[in-house]
Amino acid sequence: MSDIKQYATARQCEYLDAVEEFGSQAKAANALGINVRTLERGLAAAKAQAAAVSNTVVPERTVTHKKGRGKTEHVWIPDTQIRPGVRVDHIYAAARYIAHRQPDVVIIGGDWYDMPSLNSYEKPGSSFFEGVSYRNDIDFGNEVMAEFLRIIRETYYPRIVFVEGNHEYRIQRAVNDDPVRLRGVIGREDFDIPYVEFYNFLEIVSIDGIMYSHYFVNPQSAIRGVLGGTMDNRLNKLKGSFTQGHQQTLQWGAQDLPNGNRIIGCVAGAFYQHHEAYAGPQGQNYWRGIIYKHEVEDGEYDPMPVSMDYLLENWSDA
Repeated sequence: MSDIKQYATARQCEYLDAVEEFGSQAKAANALGINVRTLERGLAAAKAQAAAVSNTVVPERTVTHKKGRGKTEHVWIPDTQIRPGVRVDHIYAAARYIAHRQPDVVIIGGDWYDMPSLNSYEKPGSSFFEGVSYRNDIDFGNEVMAEFLRIIRETYYPRIVFVEGNHEYRIQRAVNDDPVRLRGVIGREDFDIPYVEFYNFLEIVSIDGIMYSHYFVNPQSAIRGVLGGTMDNRLNKLKGSFTQGHQQTLQWGAQDLPNGNRIIGCVAGAFYQHHEAYAGPQGQNYWRGIIYKHEVEDGEYDPMPVSMDYLLENWSDA
């Protein structure tokens, strides 16, 4: 069981723990409030992942300049908003760039899956939903993820982290709104992201002193609203280095502390080629790309924005 958990997602570990505690899949599913089929599917995926890893020869890292220095390199992948019909060659270009640079940690910032089939802002039955389906949304996002991971893992195996965005959370919100009909039918289990650390929407993961989340709420507000404003305002509220997506912009700032340390804030929330209709004709001209972080240690690092145009020009498949 422990060997399987080593490669399982957080949700799959929950399934495994429940089966161990209650003694059967039926009792575990009942305790978790899910359909037995969903539990079986999650357990099967966890076992398959563990079996695949045990039979995989993981390539040795070929980059040695970071070893023994106590500093690491991160790369942040902002919102990709993948859906059927959009171009995704920039994502594969980013994967080739990552495989070449070999950062220690790859953080996928959420909204990888656009999930237009669960868009609650459009009126049900409107033309927006013509030809749109949940299964197609999931399958296309999974297909692109599989190729992205394959390109990277052909060269090396970094730590890869996925922080869920509000677009992925549309699935859980739909289940919460209609649990009788949808629980056990759709869910996070549909994301096919093997050997990747998955953090639920608005969970914060701290890596080398940097807080990562799709976005942050104001911890000093009673209503916990979305934290915005200037970079100084965000750093004053969060009191530490952070990186987030969600906003279609590129913002960066730093504050020097009395002890000589520095905290750094970064907002980068767009890595896609298509235009979003809701933004209007004046809302499409924002920076798009990934963020590479050099010399990461205790929340400090040297940022290097890498534009989508650069990746497409230099790292597309020949």
